[in-house]
Amino acid sequence: MAKLINIFFAIALRKNVDYRFLLILFIGSLLGQPLGLLIFQIAPNNILKIFVSLIILFFLIIMQLNHKKITETTLKTGITGVLSGILTTATSMGGPPLILYLANADRDKVSMRATCIAYFAITNISAIIIFLMGNTDFTFAIEQSIYLLPFCFIGLWIGNKLFPYLSQKMFNRIIFVMLLFSSLYTLYSAF
Repeated sequence: MAKLINIFFAIALRKNVDYRFLLILFIGSLLGQPLGLLIFQIAPNNILKIFVSLIILFFLIIMQLNHKKITETTLKTGITGVLSGILTTATSMGGPPLILYLANADRDKVSMRATCIAYFAITNISAIIIFLMGNTDFTFAIEQSIYLLPFCFIGLWIGNKLFPYLSQKMFNRIIFVMLLFSSLYTLYSAF
């Protein structure tokens, strides 16, 4: 369900998408997704949660200590795509590598938001295809989507209303807090 919402928003925001960046990122993601599926099939879920949470926390600390912006390059974008693809199919948490990369680059919030939404729309579709090829059972995911759908709509509505009023600095702070909270919560839920 959330995948359909991403597709709708990607279409609505298409004029602000950085398509060259998106293509490189998506190719990297396609390369990483099969490895992520393999990890998903063999690694214990709680170990994956702990690993991903610690990696996110590590990069958040580096972000706070090093205020120097990074330069976007084709290689860095491709590597970010691979990492995101691995995490998308291994943990369903493919966002942190991309968000951390873009938050540390000198990209404006409008382009960042539109490109991320477009990226998640297409990588979610490719991840579903990878999972189907791996004979993955979607029953639990479908049940959870039904329960979470109303909250997803509420969050998107509130986010859309507030987005124009956020400064670039506040937008980056919110990203930091959300990643910090999600990594700490994921770490907590692994135990």
